[in-house]
Amino acid sequence: MQLENTWKKMIKNNAHKIYFLVFTALLLLALCLVAMHLGAVKFSVAKGFELLFSPDNSNESFVLHHTRIPRIIAALIIGGALSLSGALYQGVIGNPLVSPGILGVLSGASFGAVLAMVLGFNLLGIELFCFIFGLVAMGFALFLSFAFDKNKTILMLILGGIICSSFFSAGVSALKILADPYNTLPNIVFWLMGSLAYIQKLPLLFVAVVFVAIFVLSVLLSRQIDILNLDEESAKSLGISVKKMRILFIIFATLLASSSVALAGMIGWIGLVMPHISRFLLGANHRFMLVGSVLLGGLFLLFCDTIARNAAMSEIPIGIITSVFGVIIFSMVLLVSRKKYD
Repeated sequence: MQLENTWKKMIKNNAHKIYFLVFTALLLLALCLVAMHLGAVKFSVAKGFELLFSPDNSNESFVLHHTRIPRIIAALIIGGALSLSGALYQGVIGNPLVSPGILGVLSGASFGAVLAMVLGFNLLGIELFCFIFGLVAMGFALFLSFAFDKNKTILMLILGGIICSSFFSAGVSALKILADPYNTLPNIVFWLMGSLAYIQKLPLLFVAVVFVAIFVLSVLLSRQIDILNLDEESAKSLGISVKKMRILFIIFATLLASSSVALAGMIGWIGLVMPHISRFLLGANHRFMLVGSVLLGGLFLLFCDTIARNAAMSEIPIGIITSVFGVIIFSMVLLVSRKKYD
């Protein structure tokens, strides 16, 4: 009875947050239906629903089930994963303006992918190298943070990320010089701009499993993230092992970021903007903020991918679209935030 009353009280006190999450989920579903019908191969809404539940041998059915639906799923998973990664980084570090690049993970993953392309590996090899070097960048940044200053690990973690990012960015530039200018170099440039066009089902399934597992664990451990936002002494007094929990969530965020980059290339701004919007609308309680970040991340990437597929005769790299809209949305959020607190 007491537990039931506690749940009722929590729902009542957070009704507006629950309404917002439900509204966002419905908006995401509506956008999925819109994206399903937009593209070079066009068909009516009625025909789309018919093919969705009763596929046949037609060209429209093939495009729907083998191109658009997998791509919609990929946008939801990768957008949610990048946004969750940014939310975890921001929650653990206590700075709402950091992004998954804080550990140099994105640059490390990019270096791994470019190296695999130069060496002539296939798509699976590229994704494997991307994932490995993302983890290497994370490990190097963590090593720097603990090796040089054991008491101010967060500051050194940020500096370690800057060092890693600069190092691997220089490596990418060097590999571009070595790449075949007629075959490999164009592929490298296109991949660095991000795309959902060449995602395979098995790697996507792996990322989906990682994403769902980390998302569930993060929501279950959301109270610990809230406590990590307090000063270190207060967190320790509440029974939290600060260093262990920070390392755990940093590993979670890095796994999400590196695996997403391995699949879709460099897609910026999602890990910075979407958690910031979620925190602004839902507050600092990570139980709701993490869920909101995932929904907003999936919504934003699916919206950008739909534009990338349909805005021009040929597909626009999605990294360009996310950067344009990311800058606009983030500027608007900062402007609203400033007026709110003036």
